[in-house]
Amino acid sequence: MTDTQALAYRRAGLVAAALLATAVAHGLTLADWHLTLGAPIAWGGWIAVGVLVGRRGRAWKERSFGRTTALLLALQLAAHACLTFAPWALGLAGHSEGASIGLIAIVAHCAAALTLACLIRFGERILTRATKVIDAIVRLLSRAAPGAAPRPAVICPPGWRPQDAAALSCLARGPPRVR
Repeated sequence: MTDTQALAYRRAGLVAAALLATAVAHGLTLADWHLTLGAPIAWGGWIAVGVLVGRRGRAWKERSFGRTTALLLALQLAAHACLTFAPWALGLAGHSEGASIGLIAIVAHCAAALTLACLIRFGERILTRATKVIDAIVRLLSRAAPGAAPRPAVICPPGWRPQDAAALSCLARGPPRVR
C-alpha cells in the first residue's frame, strides 16, 4: 500500500464517519426524515469526493487525536448543515425547517466525534503497519539477486536527436506478438 492510498483510506474513513454520525443523530431525532433510493449513491459520491480532496505527494503519518477529533467535528458540522438545509443532496426526503443546533446536539456531536476519533486512530495504526509491511516487501523484492548481471543502460549515440527516434525504433522490443 502506498502512502497515497493510505491517505485516501483515511479521508474516506473521516467522511464516512461524519456522515454516519450525523445521519444517525438526525434519524433518531426527526420524525419526517426518510431515505430515498438514491441515498447510498449520494453517500458514496460524498465519500468519493472526500477521497479525491487532499494532497497526494506527502508521506503517511498518523494524525494526533486532537486533530482527528477537530476534523470530525468540522465534517459533522458540514454534514449537519447539509442535512438541515439541503437534505436532497444526501438522498433524503423530508425537511427539518427551523432546526437549530442546541446544547444537546453539540454534546452529542462531540461525543460522537470523540468515539469515532478513537476508532479512526485504531484504523490509522492498522494503516501504518500495513504501509511498513508493504515497504519491507517492496525493498526485499527490489534487491538484485546475487551474481545477477546489471541491466545494460541505453545510451544514445552522440549527436542523436528526437527526430531520429523512428530510425531507432527497430531497437525497441515493441508489443507482444499475437499468435
